[in-house]
Amino acid sequence: MKVNSFKKLFIKIKSLNHKLQYQVLVSFLILIFIPTILVLVIMYNIYFNFISDKTQMYTSQLINQVNITIDSKLMIYNNLTRQIYSNKAIIESMKKPYKDTYEKYEIQKSVADIMLSLINIDKYVLSSYIMTNDGRVYYSGYGTPYNDGNYEKIRKKAFEADGRVVWIPTEKLQSILNDMGFSAVREIKSQNGTKVGTLVLIISDSFFNDIYKNINLSKTSTNIVVSQDLTVVSSMDKKLIGKQLENDYLKKAVKLKNGSFVEKIGNKKTLIVFSTSNVTGWTFVSYIPLHELLKEVYSIKNIILTIIVIFIIFLSFLIYIFPKKITKPIKNLSEKIKMVQEGCFTITVDDTSEDEIGALSRTFNVMVKKINELVTEVKEKEKEKGKAELLALQSQINPHFMYNTLNSIKFIAILNKQDAIKKMLSAFIKLLRNVAKNGDELITITEEIELLDNYVYIQNVRFGNFNINYEVPEDIKNNKIMKFTIQPVVENCILHGFSEKGMFGEINIKIFIKEEKLYIQIKDNGIGMSQEDLSKLYLGKSDNTYNKMGIKNINDRIVLNYSNKYGISIESTFGVGTIVTIVLPLIL
Repeated sequence: MKVNSFKKLFIKIKSLNHKLQYQVLVSFLILIFIPTILVLVIMYNIYFNFISDKTQMYTSQLINQVNITIDSKLMIYNNLTRQIYSNKAIIESMKKPYKDTYEKYEIQKSVADIMLSLINIDKYVLSSYIMTNDGRVYYSGYGTPYNDGNYEKIRKKAFEADGRVVWIPTEKLQSILNDMGFSAVREIKSQNGTKVGTLVLIISDSFFNDIYKNINLSKTSTNIVVSQDLTVVSSMDKKLIGKQLENDYLKKAVKLKNGSFVEKIGNKKTLIVFSTSNVTGWTFVSYIPLHELLKEVYSIKNIILTIIVIFIIFLSFLIYIFPKKITKPIKNLSEKIKMVQEGCFTITVDDTSEDEIGALSRTFNVMVKKINELVTEVKEKEKEKGKAELLALQSQINPHFMYNTLNSIKFIAILNKQDAIKKMLSAFIKLLRNVAKNGDELITITEEIELLDNYVYIQNVRFGNFNINYEVPEDIKNNKIMKFTIQPVVENCILHGFSEKGMFGEINIKIFIKEEKLYIQIKDNGIGMSQEDLSKLYLGKSDNTYNKMGIKNINDRIVLNYSNKYGISIESTFGVGTIVTIVLPLIL
């Protein structure tokens, strides 16, 4: 019962150990790990969103400022066109018909000088020319994007603008330098409102290129200027200039005029920042890869990830060490309880700790000590009980056995067989002398067989219906066993197995060693037993006095002296016979 209690205690503490490990792990996760990771992630997201918004805002402001710069410079060209518009001499010359070749030359020279002054004012102005209503063209500079067929088209655009400057997207110039340029076109009117011609300024594409160089954006950014119809005015990729693009994000930028948004271009998220010129109506668009723009933020992200990894490794180490420090004493205690469960009552655990585990350990040591004392006490009492039962067996044997023996002697005397009487009396005296001695005395197998032979001789005289055979190797005859180990079993064969069957019986005794144990096998061909009789025999509840006192008694003696690894086992079939096997330790 005590061992079962310890078994329950062992299971309980083992379960507690696992629960503690689980609880410590969960506590670490809930109280430290998860909150820390969440805080780091939230802080990063807040920082990322903050920096992203600030970066977009800064970039938008920068692009707006660039556009303001572009507009301020374009206004210079807008004002240059006014010089022609307000020059009465030019206007009169444009209206005046030629009288002769000289006058034509003088007019062309005066107009060309003024136009040349326009070119020299700004380095980006490549050329300029004036188209009069009567088809005359006054030209000065390095090239024009237009041929004769385009003049009417240009004049039409100027006419529709009604005196305002019209900005024509960049085209390739018809010059030996293959330059590219965009145009500022304006209709020229006299003071009375009469339309006298059209002025065209050709401005080099390098105007935008130089501005790009001064923009403090990412090195991987792409800058582009598009007109309202998505025609590329300026681009870092010269192949795109003059082409009309149909990108959805460009349409969106032109429609919104100013601002920014993030668009996935290819596999990369790209910040698109744009600003529309108040002078030309063109939209300046800058594509900036978000990863490049926020590379410092991503560097911080990598640092945070590194911190998280280091933190996880450190925390895993703590989770491994700290719970182990807590649960190791419990695990040690559970192992000691398991040893107690298996029958070891001499162990102790370290109880020097002042915490709850130490208190539990001290209680455990006290319990084991008391259980050891109780087990020792029980063993002593069982031994005394076995001796008492042996004495009771002896007291049972004496009256019955002596009575039957004396009856046999009386019978022999009647028949006047005096030698048999002498032999029988000698066997009887030897048997009585050994019965009277200490029941736990160890004797050799040879001595046990001699005692058995005396008993068998007497019973054969009485019954004469059985024969006994021995199979005992010479090398084990000196092994020692407890006295009267075999006799109670043989007695059961004679009195129960053969007397009830009413026929001649055979008893075969075989002694051998197997797996470091001594085996004594006693086989008879008697009446046998049913399973119910076998159960009663093991429990000592058989109706037969000899069965009850003999088989159970010898089994109890073996178990008490040598533990439950040894003892008696019985195989029996009713009507066939019985095999009794006695297992003993090897004692020399």
